[in-house]
Amino acid sequence: MNLIIPFKVFKLIKETGLKFLNYIYKLLIFISLLFLYSGCDNVDKTKDINVVFRFDDPSELSSTETELKVITAFREHNASLTFGIIPFKCAGSTRDTSPQDVVPLSKEKSALLKKAIQEGTIDIALHGYSHQIRDTKVWTEFSGLQYEHQLEKLSKGKKYLEQMMGTDISIFIPPYNTYDLNTLKALEALNFSTISADIKGPVANIKLNYMPMTIKLHQIDEAVAKARASVEKNPLIVVMFHEYDFLDVEIEGITNRTISFEELNQHLKWLKSQNNIRIISMTQAIKMANDLSYKRIKMVKLYSFLQPIIPKFMRESISVYPETSSVLTVLMKTTFLYLFVLIFSMVFFYYVVCFISINLVKLISIGNMILTLAFILYASYDLSIHFKGMIIITLMIGVTLGSWFCLKKNKKT
Repeated sequence: MNLIIPFKVFKLIKETGLKFLNYIYKLLIFISLLFLYSGCDNVDKTKDINVVFRFDDPSELSSTETELKVITAFREHNASLTFGIIPFKCAGSTRDTSPQDVVPLSKEKSALLKKAIQEGTIDIALHGYSHQIRDTKVWTEFSGLQYEHQLEKLSKGKKYLEQMMGTDISIFIPPYNTYDLNTLKALEALNFSTISADIKGPVANIKLNYMPMTIKLHQIDEAVAKARASVEKNPLIVVMFHEYDFLDVEIEGITNRTISFEELNQHLKWLKSQNNIRIISMTQAIKMANDLSYKRIKMVKLYSFLQPIIPKFMRESISVYPETSSVLTVLMKTTFLYLFVLIFSMVFFYYVVCFISINLVKLISIGNMILTLAFILYASYDLSIHFKGMIIITLMIGVTLGSWFCLKKNKKT
């Protein structure tokens, strides 16, 4: 690298007598080194990847044939998964808000599931109470209900499943992945250990694990590839699927089916053939995971919100449940990048434009401030600032600061 140009610029800064810009230039070099260093991640492609399968909606009214096919597929591949069971399925449509009778899980179906529990193929999670929505505008069974009502439904569902399955139930999967803070409060009161929804729900600082779904069944191959390429030390993928995802199953009104039972078998066969991939249940994942606390999901929610302004080459995929450390690394890299752009544009404008024409500086300064304000107002109105837009805003702010220092210097002289 040619060191003559940086030396001349450094000398020029000293000669101007502007100590502040001297510090800025040093900071620019420091940030550049940090940014380059932060990009040197050692990605371990042989790390262990944990894949959790979450099968939602088994109930007294669901297809026993489908459930036995799923259990058989996992059993044949010596793999485990989690069944999210509805204890008291509503008799009619789950999307009908009018009062309905409920159909409790029978002893006959419970016996089939208990056998799979005993052999270690499945573990059980409580998947709501009846799965019936309470509002046509928002598909949810629990969100918006008073605490006492939620506590009653969760308590009754938990006790009934424990009685029928002969095992403790400590994992909750909210129907439609929706819940509220009252749900979390009730889960804590009933000694649930874990909630599995998605990353959109509320978070509370309580002793509860969060294990959100990250992908659907047809996205497995892509998610594994991203897990291998990620900086995650212990990648965790949570696959959510339902009976209606299978092409082999005919369900009235369902048209977006994505996978066949044969394809599921092929996925499981391939996953099991990989030395560094484990197919585990939620209970097993809870024991293996380093951190499933509220802190992790809060960080992932922040990352999801900021993802549009993060350059694609830095992003970690949310198809893998990101660890807190990897999210912090990405956010640090992004911060360094924007600081680099800001300081570079400020220093570059000062030393290139400022010494050409002060009138040009004034003209550019006024125009740039107008453009910056207009761009920010437009972005705020559109409510979506992406990476390119954020880079432009950062450049404009840098130019504004550079012109301000230039005008300040000219005023002194």
